[in-house]
Amino acid sequence: NSKKENKNVISNQFVAREIPALKAEEEYSDSLKIGVSGKNKIDFKKFRTEDSVYVVIKFYEKKSTKWNLKQTFNFLKDGVSCDPEFKDFNNDQLNDFTFQSSIAGRGANTIRKLFLFDKQKGKLIFIKNSEDFPNLRYNKNLDCIDAFRVYGGTQTAFAKIEKDSFRE
Repeated sequence: NSKKENKNVISNQFVAREIPALKAEEEYSDSLKIGVSGKNKIDFKKFRTEDSVYVVIKFYEKKSTKWNLKQTFNFLKDGVSCDPEFKDFNNDQLNDFTFQSSIAGRGANTIRKLFLFDKQKGKLIFIKNSEDFPNLRYNKNLDCIDAFRVYGGTQTAFAKIEKDSFRE
């Protein structure tokens, strides 16, 4: 393994040490469903150590015949399955990416982190407050995000995307 694989990777939330000998508990790789099909690729891995669970997401762009790493994201996570999904959340006809980061409301609320593909920049935009909107889905009729919250009652929130966040 190269020295690059052993270096610390910095994210918005914590520093994760990639340990080449550590086997991923869950992993997923796709170059057809994210961004521009065949031109972008995502590698997603969930790791469990003695004291934490975290995910490492790598986003690539294909130049000629080589995949070039453009972005790396690292997040702490609970122990639930990641259940990665590719759907268009901003009506640009290109798939975006979500994964299940936790569960709330006794299992009724699926909490997901959302990454929008920005075609102009060729990068993923992490929606910082996406976990505040459980059971995410895109509403084509209203051209917005719906979030259905289950608690002692229920509530539907409607949100618009503004830069890297949702606004109700």
